[in-house]
Amino acid sequence: MRAYLITTIVLLLTCHLAGDEPSTSRSPAEREADNWSETPHWLDRWKIDPKATFLLGFSLGEDDDQPPEKLHFGFYPSRDVAAQAMGEEYLRSQEQYLAKRVKQKVVAAGGWKEKTSGHESLFVVTQKNGTTYLWFGDVTKSLNVAEVHFVRGTRRDRDLLILDYNVPSVRLDNEFGRRLTSAAYRRDANPTRQP
Repeated sequence: MRAYLITTIVLLLTCHLAGDEPSTSRSPAEREADNWSETPHWLDRWKIDPKATFLLGFSLGEDDDQPPEKLHFGFYPSRDVAAQAMGEEYLRSQEQYLAKRVKQKVVAAGGWKEKTSGHESLFVVTQKNGTTYLWFGDVTKSLNVAEVHFVRGTRRDRDLLILDYNVPSVRLDNEFGRRLTSAAYRRDANPTRQP
């Protein structure tokens, strides 16, 4: 306890002498947890696999709620980088909303790009009780969430990413947003380049 107190005093004096205000909003443990060093395994380009989707019991019909055919996920390496790219206020609103409404902590953030339309969206990743959730778009305006399952194949091209949008455990009383059809994806071996 005494060593912790001395370290804190030294840190405060160092910040004061350097002219920087110490951050009171985040504890050292929180700042350490915000170093998102473990990037999810699904960082890559993915293409929908109709056969695997069918075998899992999901149907790809012709309605408006079809999942994207191709996705390209990119992740920010830390909360600080995510806050700079997404905006501190935006990221904080996502964190607070998810912590309050579904009791989940953001463990990663990034952007995905739908290859066919070029549509880009920001997303955050949360975990609870060993389950990973992908929240895309602004969760305070539209509730779009998928439970993420990653299955490592015997080779990289056999990896399977399942986005299950039927997530009753995180549905809220005042549900808003659209529920996409769940689907299975394989790594895209021949990704097309965007112009």
